Amino acid sequence: SAGEDVDIILEPDSDGVVVIDGAYATPYDSVVGPGAISLNKRVTTIQTTGVDAFTLADGLYDGQTIDIACTSYVGNGTLTPDSTIGFTNVTFTGAGQSVSLFWFEGSGWAVVDTYGATVT
Repeated sequence: SAGEDVDIILEPDSDGVVVIDGAYATPYDSVVGPGAISLNKRVTTIQTTGVDAFTLADGLYDGQTIDIACTSYVGNGTLTPDSTIGFTNVTFTGAGQSVSLFWFEGSGWAVVDTYGATVT
């Protein structure tokens, strides 16, 4: 459970390949148009298709971090997390903009860093 140290044993198959399943098995997620940001990926790219709304549920564990980057822009994309600390939403107004968020258990998402995106 959260807060406990555990050992992770990685055992390669006969070809020397280690297969990792779970939250961070795929390096990133991609959302095209309005939609929900995955809690199971460390990085999510968004592509706006017009004026789009993106949502983010409460974090899965204390200290979870998520990076969101706008890779394709047609219209403003607004990210509105369920719970926040010190902000209400993040608006992406161009490709190349990004935000990094940190989850404080029981409190909400906090902005750690932003590049170009507007935090309000």
